[in-house]
Amino acid sequence: MYRTTHPPPNTNPSTVEEIFADINGRRSGFLQAFFVDVDSVFALCNPEEEELCLYAYPNERWNVSPPHLQVPPDIPEPVLGINFVRDGMPRKAWLQFVAGHCDSWLLYLAFFFGCRLNRHERTRLFDLIDAQPTLYEQVTNRPSE
Repeated sequence: MYRTTHPPPNTNPSTVEEIFADINGRRSGFLQAFFVDVDSVFALCNPEEEELCLYAYPNERWNVSPPHLQVPPDIPEPVLGINFVRDGMPRKAWLQFVAGHCDSWLLYLAFFFGCRLNRHERTRLFDLIDAQPTLYEQVTNRPSE
């Protein structure tokens, strides 16, 4: 819902429940971006700007901004440069492209946060995540099985 170079602080979830809540909050932020604030997201992803990322946070907020300058970052970064391809494809195809990358980033974060979990906890976490439709499925109106 905003564009800033100072995103909300990141969390460091460590249990299955905390990690799932973090991922689910970020997922809700992306859904807000894709379905409620889509015109704002599209406008903020100006191809004339520097490389931009679409971030979502555990508090269900989102933002479009350049990548964080901290090296290494506290958490893995989302895909870089989503704005560059915006005008090279139809709007719906661009949203599907971005949604697929957002799905990948959420799974990346789940693996990153879940690296300290044991096998059974990881299975439980990914079962919880897999029970939800992907962002891509929702943006394309494709039913999940």
